[in-house]
Amino acid sequence: DYSPVAGLEAGASFFAGNAAGGEDSIGSVPVLVLSADARYALNLLSLRGVVAAISIGNAPEVNARYGNAVADRITGVSLEAAYNFLPLLIPDTEEDLSLFFRWERYDTQAATSGFAPLLQYRRTDIQLGLTYKPLYNVAVKADYLWQRNALNAGASANTGQLNVGVGYYFF
Repeated sequence: DYSPVAGLEAGASFFAGNAAGGEDSIGSVPVLVLSADARYALNLLSLRGVVAAISIGNAPEVNARYGNAVADRITGVSLEAAYNFLPLLIPDTEEDLSLFFRWERYDTQAATSGFAPLLQYRRTDIQLGLTYKPLYNVAVKADYLWQRNALNAGASANTGQLNVGVGYYFF
């Protein structure tokens, strides 16, 4: 993680390993995961973004051995904006009531070998909701999620769902 200016944090991470699990018939299955994220907070506004890519080597051999549809590459991106409007209503509050918007696009078959990518795995999600934090480590959240995929773009087969949850962060 790196914080070049007040309110901005950026980070990157990676993982490299072998996913063959000791299965000699498929040889090596190198997996590389790359991820970068940034968060920016300015007064009552917070912004966040994440991008990730996964590369799976030797995927055709895995598919031939197990009859699966393992992709060579997986990609994803997420962008989020949130605004804490509770201080506008109650100026001295330490509580947080944020309206948030999140847009995500991910494709678990971004690149394939030996088969055509399945379009239902090329997804776009849009989420709109509220997060209430009565304490810094407690959150009550409600949102609506619109889910779309490239196979059924614009069709009634695309779905939405209402999500409600409570979270507690301890460390």
